[in-house]
Amino acid sequence: MNAITTIKEQAQGIEIFDALSQSENLDLHAVVRDFHDGVAELRQLIETGAILHCPTSQGKDSTIVSLMAIEAYRQAISEGAIENTRPLILSTVDTGAEALPMKMYVRYCFKRVKAYAKACGIEGFRYDIVQPPINDQYFTKWTGATKLVPNATRHGDCSIILKVDPSERHAKKLMLELSQNGHYAGSKVITCVGSRVEESSRRSTNMTRQGIASKGVDSVLSEIEESTLGGYPLYKYAPIRNWATDSVFDALRLAGANPLQKLANSKGIPSFLANHGLLLEIYGNGSSEVCAVSIGSNNSSGCNGRSRFGCVVCTLVASRDHSSSALAKLERWRVLGAENTLRVRDFLFRLSTQVEARALHARAFDPTGFNRVALQPNTIRPRYLEKMVRFASQLTVDSIRAAAEFKALVEAGREMEHPGYREIAEDPYMPPKTKIAFLEMYRECVSDPACLNELFSLEHALMLSFRWSIDGVGSAPFRPLAIWLEISAGKGWIPYPKLNEEMTTPVTLQSDVRLPEAVMMPVMKHEDAKQFAMEPFNLLDLWRRPADVSDLFDADRNCTITRQADHLADLDVSYQQGFEIKPIALADVSTAYDVVIETEAGDRAVRIVPAPIEILSVQLEGKVIRGNSAKQLMTSGLFDEITEQFKAKIDAIQYLKSDSADVERTVQAALAPVAGAKRIQRKVKHLRKDMLFAGYSESARKVLAPMHFTKRVTKVVGKKISRGNTRLGFYAPQLNSRLQSGTQTRNELYGP
Repeated sequence: MNAITTIKEQAQGIEIFDALSQSENLDLHAVVRDFHDGVAELRQLIETGAILHCPTSQGKDSTIVSLMAIEAYRQAISEGAIENTRPLILSTVDTGAEALPMKMYVRYCFKRVKAYAKACGIEGFRYDIVQPPINDQYFTKWTGATKLVPNATRHGDCSIILKVDPSERHAKKLMLELSQNGHYAGSKVITCVGSRVEESSRRSTNMTRQGIASKGVDSVLSEIEESTLGGYPLYKYAPIRNWATDSVFDALRLAGANPLQKLANSKGIPSFLANHGLLLEIYGNGSSEVCAVSIGSNNSSGCNGRSRFGCVVCTLVASRDHSSSALAKLERWRVLGAENTLRVRDFLFRLSTQVEARALHARAFDPTGFNRVALQPNTIRPRYLEKMVRFASQLTVDSIRAAAEFKALVEAGREMEHPGYREIAEDPYMPPKTKIAFLEMYRECVSDPACLNELFSLEHALMLSFRWSIDGVGSAPFRPLAIWLEISAGKGWIPYPKLNEEMTTPVTLQSDVRLPEAVMMPVMKHEDAKQFAMEPFNLLDLWRRPADVSDLFDADRNCTITRQADHLADLDVSYQQGFEIKPIALADVSTAYDVVIETEAGDRAVRIVPAPIEILSVQLEGKVIRGNSAKQLMTSGLFDEITEQFKAKIDAIQYLKSDSADVERTVQAALAPVAGAKRIQRKVKHLRKDMLFAGYSESARKVLAPMHFTKRVTKVVGKKISRGNTRLGFYAPQLNSRLQSGTQTRNELYGP
């Protein structure tokens, strides 16, 4: 590009103005138009009553979507098209093991997004940082002796556990809260995602190329993807679905009150930051910078190591993590523990490839073969688990110390003495605007260990100690707690492991590694085949919970004891709850079935009159039952439960807002979740199914031969079948012949 460059010195640094060619100017103006077209699409959604939820990683794509959503709300509120209390929800998943730049940048943006939304008058704004529960975080889940460290040769569910599951739990909780909110009980919650369909070439600058400007609300609604999540309808919309990657980066350069690139005769792109130079500096031009999270998708397998910045302990990438290696070379990140974290990550990668690091684990037992217990190398040896806990503790304590040291320098006004801060300040290649934001983020975040490698804690150590005790890990009692307390006291530190590139033998993944077959451990002193065939027993029936001090207390006073029925039967009831909506005067509002609706013409009131509950079918263990049996089951509390559910829904919509004069239609929509044919499934306690012998029939029924066999893992490589290990899928012995099974008649009987 032949550009005429003019340099103008200002207080904040040097700004560069480029005289762009006419075609480049048109491209940038088209990007701004595309942004505001996306804002217009989102306005159509919220002005028809929808609520927007934006999962954001603060990466390039999700940032543009968040800016669109906030601007759509700002415009709609300022014009009076929607109320300022309309919820707008942003959420970010923090796995607890994020890369340092990502962790710090999210925290940096968090309070600025909230302040910006408040300045825009969005009173219903909320921004949630979502984390997996402590039991599912990396250094409790993968050091709990129930999982192997993943790598690219086997299925990795780390992204599902650390990202997708927490996102879906948050989304379900969010939809439950909104469904119980009287004003927004019937509102659609639309999840705005940053998914894009990359185009083969840059789009034309002609405004009619996509027909976006002429889209009506019906056209926008037709592009919403609908699915379900936990029984709630889930709507997903991708406002930048047709954007090219170059357009996303152009938008980031144009965004903010003091953008990196100014564009004449343009209304620009509003943002919660003055500019997005810091984001561009951190993430670069990578097209897949963070783990993908697809809420409500059944085929989401996570990042599988393809992220630009993923978890610091990600072992799904190759033996060399190029992104983390690049970070470790920069003093700004190395001094905060980036290199030591990379060393632990490489140690975990090597651990995932070493069969000798595995311990035998009881996975199943063979009820046909004398109840022998099958042991497989499906867990990590205790000494390696202890080492994982020790390294996680060291990284965390290192972060606590680094944060305290930097905080002391900042409070003394001597932050330039910090090698990482000084490196950023003296970086000759970083643009001035970016440098100002980078130093601001560094100063804010490095003082807080939660923004660094806080991978382990006292709570993790206690949780893990209990898990090891329950699962019988061959280590000293409360060993994780002892390690944490030892490291916190400055004792028991060991050198961090070598990097993979420092190993004398190259570290590689081998897909043809053969695992040893399962070891079958006998549990009976004398294995007599005839006696076992005539008198078989189940191994699990021999176990009894050992008595301990908790048995001295009654169940009512002991939270560790739960009493439950030994036998449960599945009950499935289909029913229909009808109701009638009758308009009433506001002065007559007096019962729990009365609802007040706020309209433009004033408040209106209706009374909901429930009809008798119509039972469509009652099934017990999959069999339809009628008569007194069905009546007894329904009158044992199910009728009351259905009625209470209906009342609870009415309580949640005691006060509604309606843009339409048809208030009955508004109430109908709010009650849609409990209207029509519904199902309720419960367990009937103390009801056991017995099969009673009723004789033999003259004609035999066709009985399929039981397909009992143990599956074996096989792979086809180059048209050659490679036999792998067997799956531990055992089956119980079958003592009856097919002829006897075909002629024998048995009746089901349910009794206490």
